[in-house]
Amino acid sequence: MKKTNPNRQAAYLQAPFCISPGMASSLLVMLCLGLLLLSGCRCDDPADPDCRNYDPCFGQEETRADFEMFELTEWGDTLKTPTGKIAHGKSLLLVATQKDIEEYQWKIGSDTTIRKGKEVCISFGQPYGEIQITLIVKKTPDQICFPHDDGADTLRKAIDVVSIQDLPIWGIYKGYNEDQPDHIFEVEIKLDTVFNGGSSFLIENMYNFPEGCPKLQPLRVAANGFSLQQAGGVIASCLDPRGIGFLLSADSLIIPFSVPETQKIENNNLLSRTFIGTRQ
Repeated sequence: MKKTNPNRQAAYLQAPFCISPGMASSLLVMLCLGLLLLSGCRCDDPADPDCRNYDPCFGQEETRADFEMFELTEWGDTLKTPTGKIAHGKSLLLVATQKDIEEYQWKIGSDTTIRKGKEVCISFGQPYGEIQITLIVKKTPDQICFPHDDGADTLRKAIDVVSIQDLPIWGIYKGYNEDQPDHIFEVEIKLDTVFNGGSSFLIENMYNFPEGCPKLQPLRVAANGFSLQQAGGVIASCLDPRGIGFLLSADSLIIPFSVPETQKIENNNLLSRTFIGTRQ
């Protein structure tokens, strides 16, 4: 039997494969780089034909009619219509929202005129009450992804055309300026009747806005908001605000506005603020 050198055996047993801390760090870095390269070779994009999870119908839409309604103020401000109301005499902007539509047809109430285009703008000369807005859309359907799509869809929404006395914006709102959330005060937006020489007329006013201003007049009021572009205060503390106010919901009002930092007319430094209020 061949003899084994005990010293050599001991040396073998005492010299296992060891990795120094520096070598371990290098191997770890190489391993991580290898994993990154492997993961980089895989793509995970259903819109990319070269990816294993490619879906030819990803991002495609079935033919569907949908649109939003906006009220335009006299100064061109665009207000959403969360109340479903618009003042007669104001402009209503209708905007279709689905992409890739080839044909739009709009029908307004009982009017037989067919309006076309992704956007149309209309107005109502009288407070007609509730009017149905109909949108019909057409496009070449993708029958591979949507085999039951006939390429046409119809949607109806109602808009309530009201008189100036019935605008939802009128009311008292309790709230605060965002930079002073703990300071609560009330703002009133009101339609006043003014008598002059045996006749009367209506004027749109705002009270205690900015806080301390007895009255701003006249506003440029719409059903769902108003413009402060030409409102004037009765005293210097009104600070000549500029901005718009609009309803976020039937009972929630927001007014982003700016005022001069001081009451001096020559002061051009503007202070931007936002009032947030809830109907009382």
